[in-house]
Amino acid sequence: MSSSKSTDFRGRLGYACLNTVLRAQKPSIYSSRTCRLDTIKTKGLNFVKGLAMANVRDIEPMLRWNETHHIRFLRLSSDMFPFMSHAELGYPIDFAETELRRIGQLANTLGHRLTFHPGQFNQLGSPSAKVIDNSLWELDQHAQILDFMHMPADSVMIIHMGGMYGSKSDTLERFAANFRRLSPSAQARLVLENDEICYSVADLMPLCERLSIPLVLDWHHDDINPSPEPPESYLPAIRAIWERRGIRPKQHYSEGRRGGDKEQAVFQLYEIYGLHPVDPTVVRPPAAEETTQTKGRKSSKNHPVASNFG
Repeated sequence: MSSSKSTDFRGRLGYACLNTVLRAQKPSIYSSRTCRLDTIKTKGLNFVKGLAMANVRDIEPMLRWNETHHIRFLRLSSDMFPFMSHAELGYPIDFAETELRRIGQLANTLGHRLTFHPGQFNQLGSPSAKVIDNSLWELDQHAQILDFMHMPADSVMIIHMGGMYGSKSDTLERFAANFRRLSPSAQARLVLENDEICYSVADLMPLCERLSIPLVLDWHHDDINPSPEPPESYLPAIRAIWERRGIRPKQHYSEGRRGGDKEQAVFQLYEIYGLHPVDPTVVRPPAAEETTQTKGRKSSKNHPVASNFG
């Protein structure tokens, strides 16, 4: 397919967590194997550690596949270590340090950027001491994974501010206080992202500037939950924080695509803008017929699909 549009974009496009081509093959390659809590209680901690090691090892073929197909940006799955921060069954991850270091060396050799987006339950602005304690542990462990991999400062962890709990200003101040309780590594890697419900770019920028926390601008979220000014007007201030911290900027962009997301969305943009050649054998065509029937599963149909870029 020839390029139909031009662009000045010179960054990197990536996708989140799951490669749909590798997941569909047999045996499947993916990094989010998990289990039920009852399974851990029955089979023991070594069972879940085995799942975690399989998840870590499968990052290597994902990186090599990405390199072959000109994708050098990947959000790692936060399910890599199942239940690692569970209040009762959580566990340290140092058993995987050697393997993580090996995978990190490969990523650094290839020049791939790896990031995390820990789950929505990580809310440093929560009024609940239990939520805060769990969030601190979860975020510190994410940072430790990246440290074990020897990833550079560009390997950030993105979270949302979360709920308002009756007062945005009070929540932002609680976040500031709890941010300082994170490990130095977690503080160095943590970045904030605007969301589609509670916190716009304008809501977050004063806190980000005060604490020198970079902001990931999500264009789709800004379209749903806009700031008083257009997003372009905030870009200089956003970029200034990234540059002050010496970290390459990162943004999120979403665009509807029938029939595929993840790496397929990247390929679509590569083709539209002529950014890189695309191997037609790994491009999945849009589904001939879309349906909203999901047999009880949560549907993502008709939702926008996202690419990371930076």
